[in-house]
Amino acid sequence: MTKIDDQEYLLTRQYNNASRLNARINLHARFSVNPINWFHWLFDHYHFPPKAHILELGCGPGDQWRENRHRIDEDWSIMLSDFSIGMIKQARENLEMISNISSFQIIDAQSIPFPDKTYDFVIANFMLYHVPNIRQALSEINRVLKDKGCFYTATVGKRHLTELPEIVLGFDPGFCSEAFGQADKFSLNSGYTQLTAVFPQVKITRYKDALRITEVEPLVDYIYSSPRWDISEEQRQSFTDYIQSNMTENDGVINITKDTGLFTALKVQQV
Repeated sequence: MTKIDDQEYLLTRQYNNASRLNARINLHARFSVNPINWFHWLFDHYHFPPKAHILELGCGPGDQWRENRHRIDEDWSIMLSDFSIGMIKQARENLEMISNISSFQIIDAQSIPFPDKTYDFVIANFMLYHVPNIRQALSEINRVLKDKGCFYTATVGKRHLTELPEIVLGFDPGFCSEAFGQADKFSLNSGYTQLTAVFPQVKITRYKDALRITEVEPLVDYIYSSPRWDISEEQRQSFTDYIQSNMTENDGVINITKDTGLFTALKVQQV
């Protein structure tokens, strides 16, 4: 088991609160080149009718709902869940102004505590690669979906942030203790096969974007927030200086590839 699906590490270190995740969200929010906000783009691709019953797994601090609060239909019934009590606490605080998001629960996606055919839609963004048994989670999602239900799951592809390993390895190869490409457990490249083993109809929609980073500290914060890198706090200043030198050599900009998208999986084949 690696850090990406080590449940104890994720609960006690990586996602015990939202600070590390917020550092990563901040980098994308500030330096993405696509003028369409990621969370707005997601909502553009969700198709929730009136009175929809919606479950989100791995809601984190609830940013997609906060960013789209003016688009939330008052007749939707929304249950937000995460496997971290720290994330649930942050989501409650962030979304207290949205009256119809009143249900928050700690849930393991591998064992969803609801009856069969409870929800019209299930959302699980950037979280299935953290799940030890993805097939079990997908079976549970399929089980709690109604017969014409829909599952939305965003993830990354093989090209996502490919420049970051080069940057960290350039600092010192010995500080990269975790294998690269761990998100391939459930990625835009591997996810289709896993989804079609459970859902009869699956499509993928890619979000075209990149990072154009012009400040050092947000990038350093991002790298230190991630379970992929093993760089000690004692080395932070020398690593920061290294990033600054790298940025200066590249005319004040570090360009990073992004490769993200959304799977839409239907429980029943549409004709």
